[in-house]
Amino acid sequence: MDSQTHNTIVSFIWGIADDCLRDVYVRGKYRDVILPMTVIRRLDAVLEDTKDDVLKMKEKLDKAGIVNQNEALCSVAKQTFCNWSRFRLKDLTSRASQQKLKTDFLDYLGGFSPNVQEILKKFKFHVQVDTMVDADILGAVIEKFVSPSVNLSPYPVLDDMGGVRLPALDNHTMGVIFEELIRRFNEENNEEAGEHFTPRDVVELMANQQGLIESCLCIIDDRAEKVVKNITNGIIEYRSDSNLTDTEQIPLDYEGGIDAFIKSEVLPYAPDAWVDETKTQIGYEISFTKHFYKPVQLRELSEIIADIRALEKETEGFLDEVLGV
Repeated sequence: MDSQTHNTIVSFIWGIADDCLRDVYVRGKYRDVILPMTVIRRLDAVLEDTKDDVLKMKEKLDKAGIVNQNEALCSVAKQTFCNWSRFRLKDLTSRASQQKLKTDFLDYLGGFSPNVQEILKKFKFHVQVDTMVDADILGAVIEKFVSPSVNLSPYPVLDDMGGVRLPALDNHTMGVIFEELIRRFNEENNEEAGEHFTPRDVVELMANQQGLIESCLCIIDDRAEKVVKNITNGIIEYRSDSNLTDTEQIPLDYEGGIDAFIKSEVLPYAPDAWVDETKTQIGYEISFTKHFYKPVQLRELSEIIADIRALEKETEGFLDEVLGV
């Protein structure tokens, strides 16, 4: 794939944030939606060709009363992951209500195999689904990601004459695109490389099993020896791994403060995590719409009609004067 096509895809995905998320998320939170949706769309595209076969197999397994279906369905999908929901992502672009869309979208997400479910859990994506539904933007986000103007599939899109309209997106290029998105989000948030946490589960699944983000981050060797940074008065300070650093936004009124948050929300998943106090900052996020917007009562229809008729009466004869009739 040439650099122009690569840049077009990156710009398209980046543009989704500005088009759909601007009035709902602060810029620093765009990635909470865009990164997992990029992964979801890629998986959806990879599974496109075998979707019907997977649904047929699931129907057979259900009729046979077989409970553990994952291995068989992944085998039919010809991947190490699958989705047995009756929906494709493109099937969700038209729904009568946001609640119906939410129900069907969660059904679609719930159809992914357990390894993908772990990725979505690490991304905390279900929280973002609620936010998008409340803001009435979920449908718009999905519609953008399945746009026919961009191809996130490993298969080319052909025109009516059988020629290639949009080239295939191989695993390596998809990884480069994902890495570029992370880099841009890091720059938006004034973060250095490695400060943004991409769940290792994503890397391992896609790099080892499908190759989606194979070039984004290296896999850390957990058996490596700790590196001493400094020893002061017998206290050993170890060098941190910048690839594993992360930032957290903790509410000021969180009970117990930073220590309590780290203990309950971080240490259960990363027992050796610690806080760099020199980088702790206190900030405030103000919703201008909530605090400063003053709603204006809409006028009655009868009042609007009366104004229109008054204007018509005032301009009566003007056209005749202009035309000299």
